Amino acid sequence: MFALNILGIILVTFINARWVSRYGPQRMLGVGAVLVSGAGLALMLFGYTEWGGVASIVCCMALYMGVTGLIGANCMASLMTLFPRQAGASVALGISVQFATGALASVWVSELADGTAWPMCLVVGVAGWVVSSLMR
Repeated sequence: MFALNILGIILVTFINARWVSRYGPQRMLGVGAVLVSGAGLALMLFGYTEWGGVASIVCCMALYMGVTGLIGANCMASLMTLFPRQAGASVALGISVQFATGALASVWVSELADGTAWPMCLVVGVAGWVVSSLMR
């Protein structure tokens, strides 16, 4: 599973590197927002209904994780553009917020744990929706 996620991140990062000069980081973030939102919503649907079993959850998570290669790189580039005099500090703060959000998401999944994949699917899906909403 870990290798599949890493492969997705590498593939999407490679695609992003090819297209970002043509379309710009803001447009690529828009594409990432749509993809992460769609993958998150599909993950919630499959997690709640258990339709497709583990395979559907794995596919949604692989897409979701792959898109982080696009979102992460373009968010950091955008932060450096927005704050050129404090580029290092802005990126460090952005990464700190990512880690803190991940920690809070882990707590949320732990609190909701019921022995099924639903809590993870819910938290990841909500995170995708929030990310998508913030990027618009």
